[in-house]
Amino acid sequence: MKELFNELVKHKKYKKVIKYMLVAFVIALFIDFEYCFIADNICSKDDRPRKVITNEDVTLTNAEFGADGVISCNLDPQISITGVNCYVKKIELLFSDMNSVSMPVQYYLFGDSGELVYASPVYYCSARSKSVFLKVESDVVNIRIDVGFDSSDSYRLDKIVINPSAKDVFLVAIADVSWQRIIILTLIIVTILFLIKDHKAFCAFAFRYRWLIGALLVCAGTLLKIHGSSIGVLGSRLSGVDIDRIWGSNRAIRSDEYAVFTQMALSQFKSGFAWDSGIWGYSDTDMFLVYGQPVKSLVALYRPFSLGYMFLGAERGLAFYWCSRNVILFLVSFEFGRFLTNNSRKFSVCYATLVAVSPVVQWWFSINELVEMLIFGQGIVILLYCFLRENKVLLKLLYACGMVICAGGYILALYPAWEIPLFYVFLACLVALLVERRKEIKLCKADAFILIACVAVLAISFIYIVDRSSDALQAILNTSYPGKRRNISGPLSNLFNLFKGWSSYLWTLIPIENPCEEVCFISFFPIGAILSAIAIFREKRKDAWIISLSIINIFLILYYAFGVPGVYGKLTLLNYTVDERFGLAIGLVNLMLFIRVINVASLENKFWKVLIIFTIVLAPISLWGVIDQIPPETEVVVFMITAMAVLLIAFIKNRIVADCFILFTMIISIIGGALVNPVCVGMKGVYNAKVIRKIEEINNNDPGLWIVNNDVTLSNIPTIVGAKCINALSTYPDRALWDDLGYGDQEEIWNRYAHKYVYISDQDSISLLHKDLVRIDVSVEKLKKIGVRYIFSVSGLEGIDGLSKLYDYNGYSIWEVK
Repeated sequence: MKELFNELVKHKKYKKVIKYMLVAFVIALFIDFEYCFIADNICSKDDRPRKVITNEDVTLTNAEFGADGVISCNLDPQISITGVNCYVKKIELLFSDMNSVSMPVQYYLFGDSGELVYASPVYYCSARSKSVFLKVESDVVNIRIDVGFDSSDSYRLDKIVINPSAKDVFLVAIADVSWQRIIILTLIIVTILFLIKDHKAFCAFAFRYRWLIGALLVCAGTLLKIHGSSIGVLGSRLSGVDIDRIWGSNRAIRSDEYAVFTQMALSQFKSGFAWDSGIWGYSDTDMFLVYGQPVKSLVALYRPFSLGYMFLGAERGLAFYWCSRNVILFLVSFEFGRFLTNNSRKFSVCYATLVAVSPVVQWWFSINELVEMLIFGQGIVILLYCFLRENKVLLKLLYACGMVICAGGYILALYPAWEIPLFYVFLACLVALLVERRKEIKLCKADAFILIACVAVLAISFIYIVDRSSDALQAILNTSYPGKRRNISGPLSNLFNLFKGWSSYLWTLIPIENPCEEVCFISFFPIGAILSAIAIFREKRKDAWIISLSIINIFLILYYAFGVPGVYGKLTLLNYTVDERFGLAIGLVNLMLFIRVINVASLENKFWKVLIIFTIVLAPISLWGVIDQIPPETEVVVFMITAMAVLLIAFIKNRIVADCFILFTMIISIIGGALVNPVCVGMKGVYNAKVIRKIEEINNNDPGLWIVNNDVTLSNIPTIVGAKCINALSTYPDRALWDDLGYGDQEEIWNRYAHKYVYISDQDSISLLHKDLVRIDVSVEKLKKIGVRYIFSVSGLEGIDGLSKLYDYNGYSIWEVK
């Protein structure tokens, strides 16, 4: 840091930095203000008079003013305004305080004789903006505005403005400006300014201090509580509005992230980061083995990105988890790209972008530890090479520690569908690197002892882990799904899935049912494989990377397309994979081949120009599998982008064209990857939701066993505030639960990784709705038998004997089993 400061001062670059920062800040402030300023809200015409309604002008029903101006609500609170008698385009409600993260608002229009003319949909005012605009666009005689739901609501309403002016909207927009958003925009704009004005100096500076810059970005993101979780989906459901999201869109399809994985991590705060949580599920649940949650144990070092939860709190722990993995993946991929490209910085950035910001990585960012596999897989290749070429024992020890963490972290990903094929990819890379740079390797006597010590540490660690989690491990291996799932791969039509990379950038902009299954690395398949084959046969000097990666590419493609006998699958462990995941490894190896061959191959021009003809064939194939999911005009876009990419590749030996290609890949990656997850700040929308606070209050006053009725997405919600929940997701089967429910003999249904959908009924039954979804119809008597005390429900349970309502708000209710 001191060196960085001295360099800036020495060359007087600090003046330029300050100037660019100020310019960027002003631009960012303007952009953010425009983002908040909705021109459609402005009403300033003379024939639409502006009226300010004060407390003296309204009549309250089922609500009353307190001494300090706070309105306290009862059931169905109403604010009536009579004698409006004018055309109303919009109405502004401006609050200065409210006791919830959001407040529901609905208006009703009435005629002269009191008849109801119109009832609006429900609006929500967030605690962050403290204002809401109601779109009316009608002649109004009398109006009633309902703010809040029942006696648990209270707020201070400063004023109601009929037909707000441009000044009113301007002031609201200023109040709604997000300083976190401004900081992010400022950093982006500063980077762009330096790239435009001082490209070479900026790139040299960024390269030299890349790891320090990365550390600062992680620290800033953590401090600002910035994350990309879609947990705002739950905040929006519970409170009506997502107050934490400052950019982008929540991805409801990623329920395994926001409804399971993230909530699992948050529940660990209430369990004291226990290895076996007494909160998650009916029996104690192993939290370390599957989904790798933070636990108080030395072996937690194998999952370094989760350590932030234990030291930084829930919101900053989540921010550290997201920010650190994004930054480290990019930096590690950049370092790996330097080996892959013979130290071409530009194409190393290109490779790092195509990996870290790829659609497949971002759609699966928080689940199944794909990010960790890519970090640790590439990391161990880099560290082993550094270890073997290093002379100093102290540095060798540091590299060895890094290798142990990478190896342990990779193994503990415990998702063989990706883990095993990716292992072959990284093994091929390691072989290629060691062969290519064999002259740089300097072995010494200490190497053997250090490597033996590394293996010993790993062995001891995993003996401990296996022993500590033996019951969970045995249960997982013996499940019907996924434990007994096997894959022999094939059919040949699988090959067409490898072309999905040409259209993977679409799904951030075009809604489809499950984009996660349609994405892949943007690998430009099969261009890299074809050019690599030509290079192998045409060039006299054979390249170790091209040969090694081509061999593993053929090996994986043959398995993917044709399948193999069971013995071969068992020997290679590939029968533990699944077709819908296997293509990811092939996509990565083809990306590596592509980046390698365009940087090192010296093929004649005719072999590059032939790609122009190849476009005629490739562009239509790039639409395979997506034609029925996109509109016709989008097909043309995909075709044109594919053609553009191939044309750039055909002339990529030209320096200007190469720069254009790198810019092209970055734009595609930003569209297809960087826009996938939202940008959010903290988790107030969930933690401060009224129903969550009520669950916490009830459970703290009189703890008991909970169950969630009629909503599998919310089935884990009670655990984040420490309420033990019977139907929290089962990462492995809980035999004690099924025995106590009387279903111990129906293993074919419950013996699996399972979401448990509970429905309170007068009949007891169990059924399998999906390979990972079990439905349980359960009676109140059965709930009593297994000790359930409270029910959190998204539907009414009125009329069911044995239940007493404790709380009801906005469609959510809490019941006690008598």
